[in-house]
Amino acid sequence: MDDWKTIEKDGLPPIGSCLIVTIKNHGYGGRRELRYPVHYLEKNYAPGYAFYMNGTDILLPEYSEVVAWTHIPMPYDGE
Repeated sequence: MDDWKTIEKDGLPPIGSCLIVTIKNHGYGGRRELRYPVHYLEKNYAPGYAFYMNGTDILLPEYSEVVAWTHIPMPYDGE
């Protein structure tokens, strides 16, 4: 994927986006790519926005800081 964006340089994704993200794992060190859908949505119980995986699990910046993102590619259409 050539269209990776960094939070630092390019900013946050559009609200409601379905993404693949790279996180900086503060608990265990290093970086990791999450290849399952992560959504950037309005927070459920507080003002603001956050990254959610599995629809309800929030990626907390102090543990799993999203540092880069890209939109999920279109699936193969069979042709």
